[in-house]
This record gives sequence, structure tokens and C-alpha cells, in this order.
Amino acid sequence: MSRVNTIAIAFVAVAVVLIVALAYNIGGTAEESRSLKMGAITRKRMTSIRERLTKCTVANRAHDDGTMSKESVTRFLQETNELLNSENKMFLQQNQEGVLELEDCNKHLRDLREELTGASESNATHMLDDLRHDQQKLTTALKVANETRELDRKDLRHLVSAYRMEIQRLTTEIMKAQVSLKQRASNQTKAAALKRIADMKKAAAANTTTTTTTTTTTTTEAPTTTTTTAAPVVAEPEVTEAPVVPEPPKAETVQNEDALPAATAAPKAATPTTCPEGEDRYSIMMDAGSTGSRTHVYHFKVNKDDGSLKLENEVFESLKPGLSSYKDDADAAANSLVPLMEIAVKSVPKEYVGCTPVALKATAGLRLLGEEKSQAILNKVDEVLKKYPFAVGENAAIVMDASDEGPYAWLTVNFLLGNLKAGARTAAIMDMGGASTQVVFAPTDAATLNNAPKEYVYRAKVAGTELSAYQHSFLGLGLKEAGNTLVRAAAAAGGNFACFPKHHTQDVDGVQVSNTEASNFGDCVSFVQKTLFTQSDEDQAACKHQPCPFRGVFMPDLSTSFDGPLYVFSYFYDRMEPFLGDEQTHTVASFQNTGKQLCESDDEKYSEKNVGTVCMDFAYLYSILRHGYGLADTREVLIKKKIDGYETAWPLGASLVAMNK
Repeated sequence: MSRVNTIAIAFVAVAVVLIVALAYNIGGTAEESRSLKMGAITRKRMTSIRERLTKCTVANRAHDDGTMSKESVTRFLQETNELLNSENKMFLQQNQEGVLELEDCNKHLRDLREELTGASESNATHMLDDLRHDQQKLTTALKVANETRELDRKDLRHLVSAYRMEIQRLTTEIMKAQVSLKQRASNQTKAAALKRIADMKKAAAANTTTTTTTTTTTTTEAPTTTTTTAAPVVAEPEVTEAPVVPEPPKAETVQNEDALPAATAAPKAATPTTCPEGEDRYSIMMDAGSTGSRTHVYHFKVNKDDGSLKLENEVFESLKPGLSSYKDDADAAANSLVPLMEIAVKSVPKEYVGCTPVALKATAGLRLLGEEKSQAILNKVDEVLKKYPFAVGENAAIVMDASDEGPYAWLTVNFLLGNLKAGARTAAIMDMGGASTQVVFAPTDAATLNNAPKEYVYRAKVAGTELSAYQHSFLGLGLKEAGNTLVRAAAAAGGNFACFPKHHTQDVDGVQVSNTEASNFGDCVSFVQKTLFTQSDEDQAACKHQPCPFRGVFMPDLSTSFDGPLYVFSYFYDRMEPFLGDEQTHTVASFQNTGKQLCESDDEKYSEKNVGTVCMDFAYLYSILRHGYGLADTREVLIKKKIDGYETAWPLGASLVAMNK
């Protein structure tokens, strides 16, 4: 019996060993199968990437050869989509974390596809940075995914290295294709401009007895991000084969046979100058600012009973850099405006083109260049404007007088509020630009301005209403210029600069300005007040008409002479916008409280935004309101960028004045 038991135990032991061995082998086989499967998926994905890279390369060569058509672009995008869909399916078989990372990558590839079709315009540098960031995230995600499958580290390193090389190559090819596409788009835009202007002038010359012109057009899908509209555009889209590219065309590219026609190529008299009967009117105002150029195409409705205007729609477009960036190349400066003028051509119905005024007004950026350089640029701009069939008056391109910028913005705000009528209470405005800042308000007691120096009083007539207000533009006290002054003063003073975040350093004329401690809002405000808003003996001597709160400049006391609504915008809005939240009411102290939190708080909501000059910017914005204009901390301010969907900027006010002439 014991022998039988011994044999049974032996059999059981052998069975256990066999079961364990079988389980081990099955497990090994399954693990080996998973590894092989993952390797196969990875190889397929690498092949997909190579195919996509090959297609980018072929597309780039086609562009270089001038053989890439819209149909081939569409086909290229469809094939790329198929590869991406295939790659997505394979990626889903690996892990969900990897899928999320690939979706981020696909987003940037969609940005590229949108740029190829004109649906949007992406900044090449930012795209490259994003792709590099995605490369790092993909590598990390792949490493995590593969580690969970217990791959050999050597194999993992090879896989990651291969992926890195493919992403880098893909990035390079994408950048090459993007440059090639933008160059071709620029050439096509100029060619389309030639044809469009020639057709319009030819049609106008053939129809001198009527205000309606007829031209044959082929409708194509208009780019969707080249214009921002508050309502549907009235004009039908013109023929465009490529999106408008923000990079300005070089001067030498428009000085040859294929350039835009000269102003004398077709008689301006052939274009109708009287608007058709009806309630529609259009006006084009171009804003040449210190950081960029912008075009505003306004569509108004005229009230037949009282002649008042109602803004129906605005088409807006901008590009960088500004005209002042071309200080030594007037031709390049003027030609940088061609894409903006093309937007204007598309936005005004043909029967209204000849009666639509167009003008360009340059602001502080061009003023700072000096008269000789700025006038050279404006002369060339005037030539470009006259190549288009709009109503272009003499000296259509000018440096706007510093005393007009603020009042035009004041007209804009009050027009949008419905205040430009006799007896209406108007709002005050404070516009903070980069190089200058403006303040405009109509004192509650109109007699306050009776004896004021003429240079501080703005008078205008809009839609039959006589208007007057105090105005002044402080050149050099825009956010950027004031910041430069403060940093130079800090360099002269030496030591830590409390307005900078800890360890931030800035070079000023060979002198390092830095802060080795935490930024301090109170100390920064004190430095701003002392540097910019403390009356010197020279300021007091310059004051010829009291009161003069700072810089020897006459200004009625805002705290006692005006009690209406106060709108602050431009950089006032831009800096506060991330912190506005749902609050509708703000005060001067809002800038103080936000600035203190931003400069000194450990709360990530604020601390992560305390970079560069942001702390100093808030200290300056608070100080000019409190110590410059003398407003109490409790004074309510409206921090606005738009009213009823329209920008609170000066171009609308300038258009109102132009249309009243």
C-alpha cells in the first residue's frame, strides 16, 4: 500500500512539474508573441512615418519645380490623412497614453494642412517649437509604453533613437515645405492682385455712365481666417489661388514688369466717385502702429431721417511688423501693406469702390523715426494706395497728429455707446499704447475748457453734432517706452530692481539690471512714481496753465471735473485680461491688487505669469492712474477691448470724421 502511495505521490509531483513547465512556456510564448506583435506594429508605424515624410519631400520638390496644383495639394492631404488614420489604428493597439500624445501631434499636422489650404496661418517658429515639444512627449510616452511590456533596454534605446531621428527629419521637411508654400503663395497673391485691379479699372472705364460695374469672376472658397468680421461680409469673394501671407513682399519683387500697375496706368476719373442711392456706405482706415499694420473696412447704414450713422459691420486684418521696422527701406514698408489692401478690395462691393475713402494714419512708432525717414515711407505708401480704385485723396498717408489719436478713440467709444448726439453725457477714455498714452474727456462743466490752451481742446462735428473735449497724448509714456525709461533708471541707480522677478536679468547699454530677491510691488510702484510722476523744477516751469498734474502738462482735475464712465483699454486691457474673470465692476485698486498678487504671491495662478516685465507693467499701469491722473483707488473703471463686438480703437472715430468731410 505504501508503495502504491509512493508511486501516486511521484506521479502527482511529475504532473505538478509538467503543469508549471507548461504554464511557464505558455507565459513565455505569450510574452514573446506580445513583443513580436508590438515590434511589428512599431515597424508598420515607422513605415507610415517614412511614407508621410516621402510625400512631404515629393510635395516640396513639386513646389520647387512649380508643378504643384491645387488638385495635387488636395490629393497630398487626402493621402496624408489616410496614413494618419492607419497610424492611429495601429497606435490604439499599443496604449491609450500614446494615443493622447499622438492626438497632440496630429493637431499640429492639421495646422499644417490648414495652412496648405489657406484655412489658417501658423507661425513657423512656434510650429517648430511645438513639434520639438511633441517629439519629447512622444519619446517619453513610447518609453513608458515599452517599459510596461518589459522590453530589453537596448531595444528600447534603439527604438527611441529611431523615433527621434524620424521626427527630426519630418520636422525639417515640414519647415522646408512651409517656406516653399509661403513663397509661392506670395507670388500668386501679387498675380491675383494684378488681374483683379486691372479688371476693376477696365470695367469702370467701360461703364462711365453707370455706378454699377460688371466683371466675370470665378468664385472660390475664401480663406476663413484672413479676416475677422462682426457680421457677414457684403462683397462676394474674388478669385484667390493662395491664402494671404502675413510676410510682406520685398521691395524688389514689385518693381518689375509683374509688379502692381502704376497709379497712372488707368485714369482715376473712370472710377465712379458718387455712391449709389441707398443707405449703405463704406470707409477704409489703415492703422500703421508701432508693432504692426492693421486695416479696418467699415460698413455703415445711414438713417435717412437725421443722417446719423449705424455701424453694420467691420472687416479687420492685421500683420506684423509695423512700418517703422522698415526705417531704411521705404519701398519694403509700403509693399508690406499689399495683403491688407487685397482684403479691402474683397470686402467692398464693386459699385461702392469708387466712393469709398481709404486713408492710412501712422502713430507713435513712425513719429519716433524722425521726419525724413517717416515721410519717405509715407510717400511710397501713398503711391501704393493710389494703385487701387478707391477714393484716395491728397496726402492719404500721414503721420497722425498726436493730438488726434486719443480723440478718435474717444469718438469710437462714444459712437458705439450712442452718445454722439446733442446733450448726451459722454464717457472718458484712456488708451495705453506701446509708445504713447492718451486721455480724453469732456468735463462735466463745459466752461472748464473756455480758457484752456487750444492745443489741449479737441473739437469735431459728427453727423451734425458739435463736440468738444480735453485731450492730450503723452509721447514716451506708452507701456513699452515707459518701461524702457524705468529700466534705464534702474541701471543708473544700481542694486536690485524690485520690479523684476527673482533672477531676471536685462542688459541696458552694457549694464546688467537684475533682481536677486523676490519682486516687490510696493517698492516697484514707489520707483515708478519717483521716476515718472514726481514734478521736477523743469516740469513746474513748463506749466503755463494750471493745473499740471505731471510733466508740466495742463489737465483739468479728473477727480473733480468729470464724474462719467471711464473706459481704459489697449494695454490696460491686455495686461488685466487673464485676471478679469466674471467680475463686471473694476476700480483703480484692481490694478493694485492684481499687481501685488502677481509680483508677490506663491499662488500659481499669479506666480507663473510673473515673468519678464509683467510685474513692472502692472506697477506702471496702477501708478499712472493713481499718481499721474490722480484717480482714487475706489474710482470705477471699465476695462474693455470691445463694445458690442467692435474694437475700442481710434480708426472707427477717424472714419467718422473722414465721412463727415
